[in-house]
Amino acid sequence: MSDLPATQAKMTSQYPARSKMLDTYLSDIALMLRDANWDAAAAAALALPHLGVSLADPDLMSSREDYKTWCSRWVRPTLGDTVYETWCTQASDCQAESSRAVPFAALRALRLRRLDRGASRQALSPFSIDHEYPRASEVTTACLSLVAATLRWYTQSARDDGVVQHNLGRLGVLR
Repeated sequence: MSDLPATQAKMTSQYPARSKMLDTYLSDIALMLRDANWDAAAAAALALPHLGVSLADPDLMSSREDYKTWCSRWVRPTLGDTVYETWCTQASDCQAESSRAVPFAALRALRLRRLDRGASRQALSPFSIDHEYPRASEVTTACLSLVAATLRWYTQSARDDGVVQHNLGRLGVLR
């Protein structure tokens, strides 16, 4: 007789549970970069720390300070508080320094990814940076740093966090 729980645990560590909604959101950022849609890519990527913080909060709340703390923990190599403050200021859901609020725009954008569940995602070809766009390199660096940080956060913390999984489930069934 086989040990089913041990087999399941081995499979889980070999094939980590993923969030299709989050994967699609991250893939969309890569597609925007490839298509030189810099402003949309930046907006989506700059929302990622708010998404990480709010998904880990039972009330889906985030704040300016939470945003910077999340970046300090997950962005590698560390880019420093000045960069994180700039990102937070540019993020559409960034509130006043001391207030905590639900980042509605970021959560709405993530939730819309559930509608894409059946869509096949094409493999991304390497993209080039449009040097005629003055912020292309800066936006690409920020986007790639935040996407990598989000993948690190999900793999190392969020996939086993009951609050995060509950919140992702809530977002997936909201109408």
